[in-house]
Amino acid sequence: MPNSPENLAVVTQSTTAITFSWDESSNNGGSLVTDFSVYWNAGSGTTYTLKVASTGVSPTQTTITSITPGTVYSFTVTATNAAGPSLQSTPFSIYAASLPTAPGTPFRIGTTTAT
Repeated sequence: MPNSPENLAVVTQSTTAITFSWDESSNNGGSLVTDFSVYWNAGSGTTYTLKVASTGVSPTQTTITSITPGTVYSFTVTATNAAGPSLQSTPFSIYAASLPTAPGTPFRIGTTTAT
């Protein structure tokens, strides 16, 4: 069984998506990692899971979409090989960005005339 993935970090963030990456542990337990599972929740009690194949362009990076701005999300990742899944990584939390509100219409408070 491999050790847990490490160093979860944000790659990019928008108001609708968070892309983050992780490092595969240097100890794969003697067998190649076949996939990673990403777990996340927003404090609602529901945990979501996404499986990421360990092959491809970015096997240690994924994008979570349909996030809610102004919400704190917590992520963990496991690595799986022929012996089974690792323990979950150390949790990584991020506050989902929200766009600032546009300023209101400017108004004139008053004028003075210099003499």
